[in-house]
Amino acid sequence: MKKLFKILFYLLIIVVILAISIYLFMKTPAFGALPSGKSLEKVKNSKNYIDGEFRNKEKTELLTDTKKTPIKRLLEFAFEKDPEGTVPKIALPSVKTDLKTLDPNEDLIVWFGHSSLFIQIAGKKILVDPVFSKYASPVPFSNKAFEGTNIYTVDDLPEIDVLLITHDHYDHLDYPTVKKLKDKVAKVIVPLGVDAHLLRWGFDEEKITTVDWDDEVTIDENLKIYALETRHFSGREFSNRNQSLWVSYLIEEKYNAGLYRLFLSGDGGYSSRFKGFKEKFKNIDLAVMEAGQYNEEWSLIHSLPEDIIKEVQDMEVTKLFPIHNSKFKLSKHLWYEPLEKLDSFTANTNIQLLTPMIGEKLFLHKENSFKKWWENLEK
Repeated sequence: MKKLFKILFYLLIIVVILAISIYLFMKTPAFGALPSGKSLEKVKNSKNYIDGEFRNKEKTELLTDTKKTPIKRLLEFAFEKDPEGTVPKIALPSVKTDLKTLDPNEDLIVWFGHSSLFIQIAGKKILVDPVFSKYASPVPFSNKAFEGTNIYTVDDLPEIDVLLITHDHYDHLDYPTVKKLKDKVAKVIVPLGVDAHLLRWGFDEEKITTVDWDDEVTIDENLKIYALETRHFSGREFSNRNQSLWVSYLIEEKYNAGLYRLFLSGDGGYSSRFKGFKEKFKNIDLAVMEAGQYNEEWSLIHSLPEDIIKEVQDMEVTKLFPIHNSKFKLSKHLWYEPLEKLDSFTANTNIQLLTPMIGEKLFLHKENSFKKWWENLEK
């Protein structure tokens, strides 16, 4: 009996030490901070903050398969083998464009993989959801970037006029990257509550503009940014979900005698909002859409490829640039499946699919032609 008590005692000590270690680890800067003070006040004043959390306008379950128990999901996550092909076997191709020597009068996008973008428009340099770390996770060796995709660093960037963050998940808000950007960025636009993370990481409060759905931010007389609704969720810990907002953006440029509009979907599932965007903005020239890391089980918060076609058609957009793919494995589909499916779905439509490689220029006011770079790579 004494031996049993001794074993139980040591097990208890191990559990306590483990619990304390996890607690202390989750207090490290990478996990960010919850809104407090002015940040929390703005959160509570939002009409989208209801009963202590932000909510989507349409009822949204994170997981649609209610037959699975949490234990079953955990076991599947821990032990179910991923299908072959979810991670590329070879380094993905890329082009390393020199961002510091670009013609400042040329409007373009350079994709860094997943959802990270460099946008040069109306003489301004905009950075969207930059993740230059090797892992899209606070835990080392988790969500590792595909070989060949992590070719840019913060040092490769010019001075940035505007940093845009869509929400606070690790594959969109990367602590090491954003920390290094602190003194290289003139202005930061983030959803309500996300400013708490940046303030903890040392950003000047004066640099940060927080936005709710339907807010507008005027950058100058030629450039305006709209924060729009999306259908997703937020949180950097399981215990504090939806304490910050999630958004999509529309960048509006005065160009020649008219307006050029660039839509950034952010993460989210399909809803009626896309028809509303068409009604509000009339003409949207290019849709940069989340297209990857989807699953039938979470289709309300991540669009399936067929949903993306509906979304683009609802907005009556004819140019589609699919992102949120080709860098991290956050789902169980083949790594190239989003591109392959969208290529097929758009084949007999009026939608032009734009598929630059990482680092390749996508011009906003010129014709673009890209190879199907993902095809036959591993053969």
